Amino acid sequence: MRSKPKNRLFVAALFLVVAAACSPQTRYKVLSFFFDGVPPPESSDNPGGIDQSSETEERSAESTDTAETQSGSRHPPYVEKACDNCHEGNRLVAEGSDLCFICHDSSLMAGAAVHSAVLIGECTGCHNPHQSNFAGLLKGEGSALCSSCHGEEMFKGNGVHQPAASGECQTCHAPHVADYPGLLPMPTPDLCFACHDGSWMESDVQHMPVANGECSTCHDPHKAAAPEGNLLLAGPVELCYYCHDGSWQEQPARHVPAVMGECTTCHTVHGGSLGRLLTVNPPDLCFTCHDGSWQEQPVLHPPAAMGECMTCHAQHGGAPGLLVADQIELCFMCHDGSWQELPVLHAPAANGECSACHTLHGGTQEYLLNRPITELCGSCHAENQETRVHMDEVTAIEMTCMECHLPHGSQEPKLIR
Repeated sequence: MRSKPKNRLFVAALFLVVAAACSPQTRYKVLSFFFDGVPPPESSDNPGGIDQSSETEERSAESTDTAETQSGSRHPPYVEKACDNCHEGNRLVAEGSDLCFICHDSSLMAGAAVHSAVLIGECTGCHNPHQSNFAGLLKGEGSALCSSCHGEEMFKGNGVHQPAASGECQTCHAPHVADYPGLLPMPTPDLCFACHDGSWMESDVQHMPVANGECSTCHDPHKAAAPEGNLLLAGPVELCYYCHDGSWQEQPARHVPAVMGECTTCHTVHGGSLGRLLTVNPPDLCFTCHDGSWQEQPVLHPPAAMGECMTCHAQHGGAPGLLVADQIELCFMCHDGSWQELPVLHAPAANGECSACHTLHGGTQEYLLNRPITELCGSCHAENQETRVHMDEVTAIEMTCMECHLPHGSQEPKLIR
């Protein structure tokens, strides 16, 4: 019976000798075997940001009213050596977040969106329990901490959102709880407008995602997926096809800006004052690239004169000439085509080649003929043209071909009237 106290004294003495003589790493292993919550020694392999300060630094920290130091932060109970606030022997007085909420506000759990680490009570996923090289007892700083769970890919790309690139995740995200999905402190687009100009929200015409505040329909909040940057989810044409019809790509003629993915040549992306989000109304928009000198001609095609380019032309893709239909079918949308039922047809008309005789936008001749009538007919019917000119017997004025012939179709041979 008397040998037990001696054995205990011997073991305790041996333990103290070993603890005093061993390296810090060995001493930590021995002490942590018997006691819970022993701070690890300073090490270059310390991924948790633990700052093992000297006794002088500890005394300096204890003499202040704050647990924050120039080299990081310390848990107040740890600074005050009030270990029993969290520990009871070699056990914690509570588990997970229940332990933290003994002192900290449990409202961190209340909200529409709760950080998963908070939700499952893993406070130590982000925080060290005793001390850290970073503020708030965090295990890391900015995106370095967040990427330990969320990965680093969102911080790499053609164009990274400035807060993400700077590691300022809390510019857009709350760390514990928020009222909006994604731990956002406010809804989009209000959050976006905290930095970005939102004056286009007052525009008469708004892009549908913009009007609905759905910025992430087109933009990635962290990085761009497209070489064009601007945090776009895809290149302009591909991105637009998420919502808009792109079947025009299969048309035989396609508008060059559309083919090149330069949608913003004609359209504004967020909002404007014109329909279809056009940057300028036609025909002025068309004339930024296309020649509009025909406007000075004395005879104009009515749709052209009225600036209604889309009456005849498709803006993205269509028939040759970007027409909304094949030429003759297009003309019959406005012009009478009943002559098609006549037995004798003018060859260009029968072939749907209206532009063989007519100019499309404007010219100097009546009926938008592309040259004077006799010269026009002679461009195909050149044989014996001089002997075919008739003179009016009364007025002695040269008669035109149209005096005797119909231009499109007739019941009589040679298109005789």
